[in-house]
Amino acid sequence: MRFLLNAITGAMIGMTICTIIIALTTTGSISIENLRQQLLISSMMGAFIGLFTHIFTMERFPMIVALILHFIATYMSVLVAGYIGHWYVFTWLSFGFLTFYFVVIYSLIWLFQYQSLKRQVYEVNEFIRKK
Repeated sequence: MRFLLNAITGAMIGMTICTIIIALTTTGSISIENLRQQLLISSMMGAFIGLFTHIFTMERFPMIVALILHFIATYMSVLVAGYIGHWYVFTWLSFGFLTFYFVVIYSLIWLFQYQSLKRQVYEVNEFIRKK
């Protein structure tokens, strides 16, 4: 069940990021077919990334190793999805921009996750302390 929930959450995050990027970067109109294709690619990429989060539940990996593996798997997913969706041309400059945007988005998502987890731990500790 947790696998499915992570995949759905990842798909929703992927579609949200895709929608924001399209809204910020499209200067004209976009066809419904192209929009549908981009949202499908983004949701599938997000679902895979959501599944990759299970690496953090494997106790045999130290946290830093799990984070590096997750980062690499996520980055590879973005590269493959970008290739399929024609998100970039194959130049060093576009590769640099893609890498920069990926690192920024990845960092923001993990910052949000960290803050959320920190708040949950605080609430549990407060509950335990009150008893």
